[in-house]
Amino acid sequence: MAFNQHRTIDDKSFEYVFVQNQGIPLKTYEKGVLRCNVFLPKDAAPFGDKVYPVIATYGSYGKDVPYESFYKKSWSQLNPQMKSAHSAWETPDPRYRTGEGYIVVRVDERGSGQSPGLLDTMSRGTSEAFYNVVEWRPKGLAAVIPIRRASSKTNCDYCEEFGWENGVQPNQYGMPGRAARKWVANRRNQMADTTGHKYMDEEYYRSRGFDLASIEVPLLSVANWGDILLHLRGNAIL
Repeated sequence: MAFNQHRTIDDKSFEYVFVQNQGIPLKTYEKGVLRCNVFLPKDAAPFGDKVYPVIATYGSYGKDVPYESFYKKSWSQLNPQMKSAHSAWETPDPRYRTGEGYIVVRVDERGSGQSPGLLDTMSRGTSEAFYNVVEWRPKGLAAVIPIRRASSKTNCDYCEEFGWENGVQPNQYGMPGRAARKWVANRRNQMADTTGHKYMDEEYYRSRGFDLASIEVPLLSVANWGDILLHLRGNAIL
């Protein structure tokens, strides 16, 4: 498979270098590719000689979906410093972060946006595909900082329809003109799956949970009161 046949590089139009549709080959049990956008300071290697730390995100809302069109009300409330041509929902703003000395990597998770495969949010297969982006326990890992996030599928907002109906399902991977009825076979319905499995000891939930005892580095759990009924539960239980 040619992983970068759709990659483009723009080092002229913005205050940062914009690499779109960089391919990441899957090396785990499922073969395929994840696609991401990479935003770099202009003097970052290989365009310059500087090396910077990386902030990587992996999600199903769409690396190319503009924040303003995804949630206009929230966009209107943002600090102008956090707005740019490539702002996207629940991801670091590339103009601000590259200006602060970071590289931003924004990955479409398996089955969403520009990444082909089965759309099955928070499943083991989807989580393990992220391993190919960051590696498990990478050399030099000093700490982890979960920000407004769930520690299992039972303590987050997966019964809440806004994200699924407005963000995840419409962003399923599919070629232009592909009939919607053919998409169904390549995704799991998050809402139906969650309501159809009632007990926490079912394999469905066990396969989507995380062994927090396996975390060996210092952990800073970050949350806020703004979404008390959503992500805060995961951080509080964590």
